[in-house]
Amino acid sequence: MAAESSPIPFAGRAVYRGGTLRVEGRARYPNDFSTATLEPRPEQSPTPSRKAFSLVFHRDKEPFCDVDLIGPVVFRVQSADFAAIEVIRVYVTPDRYEDICVERW
Repeated sequence: MAAESSPIPFAGRAVYRGGTLRVEGRARYPNDFSTATLEPRPEQSPTPSRKAFSLVFHRDKEPFCDVDLIGPVVFRVQSADFAAIEVIRVYVTPDRYEDICVERW
């Protein structure tokens, strides 16, 4: 199928407020029975103002996305280590990523 061979886009936002980083968005799922998470990813050239994550899909028993295979992705962590992060880099494939600027309130 063409959808499986094309990159899975991620559209989202990142907010750091009160010591908590929250990244939320939507992604195209590979099938009806998946959930999606963001998992920390080591970068070859890390910078103190950027943190990288991989978009990872997990098999589930219940549909988690809509009929167009678009579904939610949410990551939340409470840590002062994220206070200096300005950009969240979300890898949607091993070679393709989306950079999201962190909003502060």
